[in-house]
Amino acid sequence: MKKQRVVKYTSVGIIATLIDYVIYELIIFLLGDASWAWLATMIAGIIATGAAYLMHSNITWKERDPGKFGIIKFFIWNILVMVCVRPLLTLVFGLLTGLYEWVFGTGVNIGINWDYNFVESTGIYGFMTIITMILNFTVYERLIFGKKPQKENKNKKAEKVS
Repeated sequence: MKKQRVVKYTSVGIIATLIDYVIYELIIFLLGDASWAWLATMIAGIIATGAAYLMHSNITWKERDPGKFGIIKFFIWNILVMVCVRPLLTLVFGLLTGLYEWVFGTGVNIGINWDYNFVESTGIYGFMTIITMILNFTVYERLIFGKKPQKENKNKKAEKVS
């Protein structure tokens, strides 16, 4: 069951991340450069959070009861991630300018004409997203959607007895 949940989480995560990424890149484009990545990541993440909760509660953890405070815990956790974790990660991964310059230069050498700003903002976003998704899965699995329905608990007890 855990493998299926990881596949569902990843699928839902890809959709939510696409929503997040499109909004993030749009904000970066409108503001003009990657120095606004910290603001863009907060705004995009908050918008994508609503979509993520709906998808996770109806797909990834649909057999679990998050309790009456599940949605509140989900939003509190995600606001903490959007306001603290993601901006901190974007600042840290923004320090990898040497890597982004290498990727940009390599692209130019093989005929890929990406804008440096695109390479930098995409690199920052990609690294930040990987770390955030791993952290979120752990918190969602254990704290947000952690309550298993009675039927699932009884089935596990029956399996242990037999």
